Amino acid sequence: NQAAELLRPEASPDDPRWRAYAGFSWFRRDDAGHPEPASFGDSLWQVEQLVLERIERGDSPLYLVGFRDGATLALGAALALPELLDGVVAIDGEWPLIPGWSERFAAPADLPVAEIRAGYTDPRGAAEAVLKFLEERCGGSDDGRG
Repeated sequence: NQAAELLRPEASPDDPRWRAYAGFSWFRRDDAGHPEPASFGDSLWQVEQLVLERIERGDSPLYLVGFRDGATLALGAALALPELLDGVVAIDGEWPLIPGWSERFAAPADLPVAEIRAGYTDPRGAAEAVLKFLEERCGGSDDGRG
């Protein structure tokens, strides 16, 4: 199948077959490229349910790590659910801009958030940045949340 072909090492991200593969998306975007409110809200609810399930199981610390749309969703969770998270790593994503919703939240000052710009040109650098962030947090950070 086409998805399996794209996962092969020789199928680089600029392979034209990537443009034809729709794949999975968490939420839709409007014409301006911003998350569409209804589908973003549904996706955020799903993430919240996952977080609550992990908390109920006693899993901690709890970090969300997302890539592109997943990063935007993780940053949205940081805005809406900061008390449930120990940190967020967002790779190649942006803070969600949803009129009427985003304005109600400020980036939480006490929640560690790593925004990593990597792209396909430096995946190893992104992985190293994520590892460093998590090691600093889980190994006992200066902010008292480690």
